[in-house]
Amino acid sequence: MARPSRKAEVLQAAIELFSRQGYHATSVRDIARAVGMSKAGLYSSFSSKEAVLEEIYYSIIDDMLARVGEIAGAESAPAEKLRDAIVWQVMGTVERIPEMTIYYRERHHLSPEAAGRIAEKRRQYEAILESIISDGIDVEAFRPVDVKVTAFGIAGMCAWTYRWYQEGGRLSARQVGELYADLTLHGLAPTTP
Repeated sequence: MARPSRKAEVLQAAIELFSRQGYHATSVRDIARAVGMSKAGLYSSFSSKEAVLEEIYYSIIDDMLARVGEIAGAESAPAEKLRDAIVWQVMGTVERIPEMTIYYRERHHLSPEAAGRIAEKRRQYEAILESIISDGIDVEAFRPVDVKVTAFGIAGMCAWTYRWYQEGGRLSARQVGELYADLTLHGLAPTTP
């Protein structure tokens, strides 16, 4: 197995440190020490501690955008797409709890420009969820609902698993995702007269 690049090692060390002790309490020296390099060596991979933080944010949001975009583009019914998106988001969140902790806890440390770029990507993600819900309403697979608020609710419900999920607990990440999908799809089901 190939050894991770120095940049990947720095990112992983930063993820562990930022998630455990917070961005503010972690110094560049702490990150460099964790990977066995000098501060100067770290700066050859990243221009600043904030650049490391930005990279963590981009890795999360770009992965989310790519995956939900792939799900939305599939040749399947809106209910199946929404189920897949929910299950994937829960599983992706659980697989990256340290990164998600950083994502939701440290955004105030981003520059206004970086925060704006991340927020735009988050809006793109939400727009894809909204399009899946709208498509379901259009084909009468879902009852009419406030699409934006519903997308916010779904994204928030899935994302919050980072706060409480315990590996080896009663339910697997997939089971939690399936439960959330069942609840959501049941709530969106068209009402019968």
